[in-house]
Amino acid sequence: MNLQHDRISELCQGLKLERIGSDWSHLAQRAANGEASFADFLETLLSAEADARAERSRQTLLKMAAFPAVKTLEHYDFA
Repeated sequence: MNLQHDRISELCQGLKLERIGSDWSHLAQRAANGEASFADFLETLLSAEADARAERSRQTLLKMAAFPAVKTLEHYDFA
């Protein structure tokens, strides 16, 4: 990695943008190869971060709920 990659990674860590910090390089290269606009690249990057935050939030809420076990409809006794 070069110095700019390191600075971007540090900034993302400081701003708690974990997904952007790990995905930006790959997505930037993909956007450059596909000749995508900067707005398309930015939208994809921010979407990935939003999705990751939503998933972390769901996982945290599930842990905090302290459900006794995971149950599915197949295990439900309809009788």
